[in-house]
Amino acid sequence: MTGSSPYPGPDGVPEIILSRFCFSLAPKSYSSGIFPFVWKEAFVRPIHKKKNKNDVSNYRPIVKLSAIAKVFELMVYDNIYLNCMPFISACQHGFFKKKSTVTNLVEATTAFSNNMENGYQTDVICTDFSKAFDNFLAWIKSYLSGRTYRVVFRLAISSLLSSNSGVP
Repeated sequence: MTGSSPYPGPDGVPEIILSRFCFSLAPKSYSSGIFPFVWKEAFVRPIHKKKNKNDVSNYRPIVKLSAIAKVFELMVYDNIYLNCMPFISACQHGFFKKKSTVTNLVEATTAFSNNMENGYQTDVICTDFSKAFDNFLAWIKSYLSGRTYRVVFRLAISSLLSSNSGVP
């Protein structure tokens, strides 16, 4: 795996080992619609960024996911991206490089304003494809929910904590 770390994450599995077996593990997790809880744990390391080391606001958290979670994430992302790109409008903003909810709102507001000024009608269509992707969505929900972490600082490791925000 490109950019893999020599240090294992919370699962204790070195990334090099996982990269050889990931294709046999993936179908079992995906077909069940469940991402195992044990693979959802992460290590958070505070990294000093500037000034006074005694001020907690001068640190930024670096998260180390388990190797299994990273491999799954890459496989799912690549699969979704490659299969969906031909069908996704250039107007799509979510999960695309250099685009965000802010760029989406700016473009939409500009288009709505231009249409109003020129007397044109603006229609918005929202489509729910959830039934078409039930198993996949169950797996994604399972992957994203129930995340836990331990803070690692020097030689100390905290007890297990629940993560109620952020995206792995």
